[in-house]
Amino acid sequence: MRHKALKGKRDECELIRYMEITGIGSTSVFVKDQPESLTFWVQKVGFKVICDLELESNFRWVEITPRSSNSSINLYPKSLISSKDLKPMPVIVFKTNDIHSTFINLKAKGVTFSRNPLKFILGIHAMFKDIDGNEFLILEKLKN
Repeated sequence: MRHKALKGKRDECELIRYMEITGIGSTSVFVKDQPESLTFWVQKVGFKVICDLELESNFRWVEITPRSSNSSINLYPKSLISSKDLKPMPVIVFKTNDIHSTFINLKAKGVTFSRNPLKFILGIHAMFKDIDGNEFLILEKLKN
């Protein structure tokens, strides 16, 4: 009898794991020159490139990581911070296995979202605010 109760709880815990933030996926470093910064991080520090894409409006998404890490760094152009048209991405990107369940779960708890789940080239992301107005991104990366 006791085992059945535990098994039900274990299944419930597995379900909850898909409805939560599972870790920090990436953080941003604001850089003057993406190509120079990329060279520094790869050739001098020994990081590897996990994503280097040209997106709309001549925006380049560059993501690097230490060789044995589950987290990454986005090399974000400082020039975009002062632009009136583009607002910089949040510095911390949290990761999740199921963006829609995480979104519903957090919204039900009263978390304010400034961007509902939206699909883009890297996956599906949503943006929420903490009680001080800081914005954070939650990302479910596309499965390879």
